[in-house]
Amino acid sequence: MRASEPKVTSMSPDLPGLLYDPDDGEEHSKELLSELDEEPDASSGFTVKRKWDVKRSYVLYLLLFVGAIGIVTTTVWSWTHHSRRWVACGQSPAEARAAGCHFEPMLRAWVPDACYFPEPGEEYSPFDDRTWYSDIRLTQAIVGEELEKLKSGELEWAYTHEFHDEHCIYVWRKFIMAAERRLTLIDGKTANFQHQSHCSARTAETMRSIANGTWDIAHSRSYSPLKYIRCFEFSWP
Repeated sequence: MRASEPKVTSMSPDLPGLLYDPDDGEEHSKELLSELDEEPDASSGFTVKRKWDVKRSYVLYLLLFVGAIGIVTTTVWSWTHHSRRWVACGQSPAEARAAGCHFEPMLRAWVPDACYFPEPGEEYSPFDDRTWYSDIRLTQAIVGEELEKLKSGELEWAYTHEFHDEHCIYVWRKFIMAAERRLTLIDGKTANFQHQSHCSARTAETMRSIANGTWDIAHSRSYSPLKYIRCFEFSWP
């Protein structure tokens, strides 16, 4: 699982059950080395035992090290092979098509086949019911061949009015459908908690501005970069 990719606390492979403090380990190694440098006490009779304890400690550290490597290798192998239930879409429309990905207009994104489903996208025509532009000032309308590229997921950037809030509502609908079907793989835009929180705040702001009469169409300008998103795994109760 990019992760901003999440830090060790959420997505990175961990070493469960293995507690290790590098400082403690280094200090203990120094103690062992100092013991080896000591002059043997003939009257004590413990010289041989001390050397055996040192050797045994090194063997123990070696076994712990090998065990840790085994845990890391197993965890990484499991994580990477588990994620290969789906094929990444790459970084270009050509790579996305070659990987069997689908362009989803209301997400303005290429979605892996494993976590794609067309509903409710069939109810929307975002490239036909409003004008799209190639510049942020909304002065250069996208028409003709460029419009066809926009519809097929070829244009990297596009701008329009009133797309963002509708996109948010679309994502909520899509997540509810995924939950009803208990889908175990959901696209990374629909399943992204940060994105959902952002959508909630932005849509609430729009509703308040409409209610108090301060809404301005100039503030509804939306910029839409083309995305190549991944699948996220869900486990439903």
